[in-house]
Amino acid sequence: MRRVHLVELEDLPWFPRLLRDAGTAYLEFAARMSGHSALLAPELERVLRASGAKQVVDLCSGGGGPVVAIAEELARRGERVEVTLTDFYPNLPAFERIRASSDGRVSFRAEPVDATRVPAELAGLRTIFNAFHHFRPASAARILGAAADARQPIAVFEMRWPCPSCGRSAGPGCRSRTWCPCCRCSCCGTGWSRACACTCPTTCAS
Repeated sequence: MRRVHLVELEDLPWFPRLLRDAGTAYLEFAARMSGHSALLAPELERVLRASGAKQVVDLCSGGGGPVVAIAEELARRGERVEVTLTDFYPNLPAFERIRASSDGRVSFRAEPVDATRVPAELAGLRTIFNAFHHFRPASAARILGAAADARQPIAVFEMRWPCPSCGRSAGPGCRSRTWCPCCRCSCCGTGWSRACACTCPTTCAS
């Protein structure tokens, strides 16, 4: 299937800041409440050790994103990591709140930061959580190329939410017959299995 790039309204410059900030703050809250972010702590710890980086420069941070919960989990493991939050449309109220409660672990860049042109003074492991899909292929390639040119490590994470019915991540292991946004009936093709008239097991589409 050919890739189709859809526009998300919060990426557009005319989108009201109030709504954008509310949306990104909600996503940070949802990620924290789900507990999924902390599960990435071992992966980030492994990348930090392999790269030798002590500082994380989080790109496309939104309202703070998963990296804050990951840094907290690493701190509980005795691994202190300093994080700088950045975004092209920085959610300054959220960033301020996170910094104030971070025990000095989290700072932020108040000015817009373009992920394809990260300022040289922002050195460290660059991370992108759940935002790489916002970029067209050419821009995504520039992000990776810019990190390579600056000789800075980069880690990109795109998390898939678990099925609310069976609890599994979207994939072939999900066999829910109930309402499930990640599943697709293997017979009729509907993405919402409660609307499916047949009784066959559903299989996740992604």
